Amino acid sequence: MSDDTPTQHIHTSDNPDVNEVIEEEGKKSRGLMIALIAIGAFLLIGLIIVLIILLGGNGKPVAVGTTTPTPSASDTPSQTATATTTATASAIPTPSTTSAPPPPPPPPSGPSLSSFTTDTPTVMCDSRTGNPIPLRFRWAGTNGSVVYIAVGATSDPKLNGQGWMLPTVGTQADFPYELDYGCYNAKVTYSLGIYDNAGHKSVKQITIKNTGEVH
Repeated sequence: MSDDTPTQHIHTSDNPDVNEVIEEEGKKSRGLMIALIAIGAFLLIGLIIVLIILLGGNGKPVAVGTTTPTPSASDTPSQTATATTTATASAIPTPSTTSAPPPPPPPPSGPSLSSFTTDTPTVMCDSRTGNPIPLRFRWAGTNGSVVYIAVGATSDPKLNGQGWMLPTVGTQADFPYELDYGCYNAKVTYSLGIYDNAGHKSVKQITIKNTGEVH
């Protein structure tokens, strides 16, 4: 083609097909641009939401659409520590305040006469005509090995008595022979003593009175 060949200009307004193609391409370009703008906007909004969540939750991610749990007053460290202290204190056994029973009294250190009685605390006899009155005794002793009896008030019936070795629990039936009350006396005292092997003793006395006539 030479330079003298006339240039042919295409007028779009005179070519409907060309105009339709251009218009279609323009619609596609606008649609793609709108889609990109929408995607960019969604991404920007998502980034803003993530930043707000991160900054508002102190760096802890929280699911979108949920509220950050607010610690209640019951969850404060002081009350938690108090509850822990109370639970620990209650778990420690409390020593019992019940006082121990008093110890039993120590056993007696020496012999003892728990009783010395008579069935004849008084007698009635006349020294001129009456006969001697038989006496009735009972006794019981502990922590001893032998008992002695004496007619008369004495602190040592073994030394000043009848010389009879009697059991620690007995009656006048344990006497070698009967012990009578002499009617010539207004009253007579009888002494009974219990002795242990170490020589310790315990002595009791009984006085029997004569309510009869005494000369």
